[in-house]
Amino acid sequence: MTAIQELRADIIGPEFLGLLRRTFFAVATTHNFPPPEGDGPEWRADHLTAIVNEFFADRQTDRRLADLVLHCGDDRALAARLQGVVQHFLADQGRRTEVGRLVRRVKRTLRADPEFIETSQGRWTLRTGATEPSTVRAEALIAATAREREVVVPAWDPMSDRKPPFADAASIKRLITRVLETAGGSVRAADIAKAMAARLHVVSNPMILEADAGDRPEPVQPSAASGTSEDVLLRMRAEEVLALLTDRERLCLAHPDFGVRELGPVIGLSHSQAAAVRQRAIETLKAELDDEEGGQDVGEAVLDLARIWARDRTAGKLGT
Repeated sequence: MTAIQELRADIIGPEFLGLLRRTFFAVATTHNFPPPEGDGPEWRADHLTAIVNEFFADRQTDRRLADLVLHCGDDRALAARLQGVVQHFLADQGRRTEVGRLVRRVKRTLRADPEFIETSQGRWTLRTGATEPSTVRAEALIAATAREREVVVPAWDPMSDRKPPFADAASIKRLITRVLETAGGSVRAADIAKAMAARLHVVSNPMILEADAGDRPEPVQPSAASGTSEDVLLRMRAEEVLALLTDRERLCLAHPDFGVRELGPVIGLSHSQAAAVRQRAIETLKAELDDEEGGQDVGEAVLDLARIWARDRTAGKLGT
């Protein structure tokens, strides 16, 4: 049986597994996706085994495989479409890894510093703070970290196998303290990390990656929208999602390379308020597209539409 025949028979057989491993290796090396942290720059056979296992364990993979069966007539078409599936999967894995790395960094600081104490519910507060769970909204915690002016990032060798630090120890502590002071109660470490993510330019979900200055999506070519029915549907879905955003939220997505201090004047708000608006836009995209097949492609199209829309707009015409 060929690889596509195995999938049509609902079998994960040797042909498809071999194609999948080769595709992961090719995409990872071509697009510079790193192997598991701390294992050096080269992909090995055990890395491929681990990532293939993660692929099959992912809750979206059943839909991915069904999509391949639906759209691929032969092994050549399967190999071509599988490259896109694998690239999106590796990108999503990398984003989740960065968030997890920040959570671990926050936990190390909380546990090592006597200024922070852990409550019986696994939440954290200041030594002099309240222990009951905080009721402050996430947007307020994000805005609190945006007000921290001094965030120092240590020098880092870009040729190093290790990932760059988020910030120095003092900056991490200051950001955690700002979150807990604003919270007025205890907060989970993961929620502290999420509040700090935008200030540290940390990728926390697929849409945040696309809104990061270092990984902006390629512009959507107007002619592509009329190429296939899939392209037309993708464009229509992107327009639906864009319609859910306010003017200020659209401008936040239209300027992914701006920090919050640059973004504030553009949307007519303070930089701390701009951080909260940007986060709202990101959360809207996440809620709409996280569980949607092809959500990454739709998200890229939304960002491109936001940039086009922003060309004819000014901050003075904005609504909230």
